[in-house]
Amino acid sequence: MYRFDGKNELAEVNNGWTCPNGIGWSPDGTVMYATDSALRTIWRYEYSPQSGTLGERSVFARFDNGVPDGLAVDADGYVWSALWDGWSVVRLNPQGAVETTLRMPVQRPTSLAFGGKDLRTLYVTSATINVGNEGLHAGPLAGGLFAVEVSVPGMAVERVRLDPGQVQRTSVRSVRP
Repeated sequence: MYRFDGKNELAEVNNGWTCPNGIGWSPDGTVMYATDSALRTIWRYEYSPQSGTLGERSVFARFDNGVPDGLAVDADGYVWSALWDGWSVVRLNPQGAVETTLRMPVQRPTSLAFGGKDLRTLYVTSATINVGNEGLHAGPLAGGLFAVEVSVPGMAVERVRLDPGQVQRTSVRSVRP
């Protein structure tokens, strides 16, 4: 995992990832959540917005029924996760316990994001890859995009604006274990 300072520095802040996926921050910006799908785990980190440094990671949630994939955080600080092969999206309280389960008509929900004028629409993407005939029969809407109205709004995603003159291009190589 790398941090870009918005000017010209790219620095490694964490390693040891197998299949990184969703990432999000608590409403106050002091906790970062990140999914490692291969480990079926969402990690929790203390985070310093001022310095961009991460504290030690701890297990936020582990899953036996489905693989955590995309992630979003709502305005109450609850974490939403799409569960690949779990036919669902879950909402976890700030302690990591499942508070709500939204059953989906597809086997492989993949990612999610809040949208709409009031951020109360949860958009959920899904996949068809390796679902097979049986999976497509059970979930013929696989590959679809779904919009679910929720009671708690999501958080607006902050944008980073860069002056192209400030960015020094560098290459980052991918390393496979």
